Amino acid sequence: AVDTDYGPPSPQENLTPTPYSLPQARAERILVVDDDPDIREVCAEALRSGGYDVVCAESGRGAEVLLRTSAVDVTVTDLKMPEVGGLEILRVAKEMDPNMVVILITAFPAVDTAVEGMKFGAAEYLAKPFSPQQLLDVVQSSLGMRRTRESHGLLCSRLRRSFSLSGMLGQSRKILTLFDDIHRTAAVDA
Repeated sequence: AVDTDYGPPSPQENLTPTPYSLPQARAERILVVDDDPDIREVCAEALRSGGYDVVCAESGRGAEVLLRTSAVDVTVTDLKMPEVGGLEILRVAKEMDPNMVVILITAFPAVDTAVEGMKFGAAEYLAKPFSPQQLLDVVQSSLGMRRTRESHGLLCSRLRRSFSLSGMLGQSRKILTLFDDIHRTAAVDA
């Protein structure tokens, strides 16, 4: 007999994953750095509720150790902390992974520190107080932009390999001029 019922599975059907199921993508790991335990915990809880794997550091020194010894996708760091501040954490994070998303948070917003943070690669600058939803939105948006940049780089790399002209025949002046035009056009970043 042929089963022609294409409707939803019945409750009796076994829907458990087989050993051949694709693995689930790991949740992005977010490092939260703040010397204020209340802020640190509120941020961590908001991010965990968003499905992220969260690790915390209560100081810049602790954050440096975590950044140098574990894989982190996003760093959310307070700007002003004793000893090692947020801009130093930003520098270490970018040293470890230039594509890491770093979000600076501060209770003392100032244009000069915001500009400095952005100049060194911060994705966002959030002024305290902010809502848990604002933090989640900024993290999601920043990760989306990072994925887009990574995809763009991968596609450009594939295109360069796919359209390599080295294997083409022809050495006439017109063909060489055409190759030059193709290379110039391909180099334009649209």
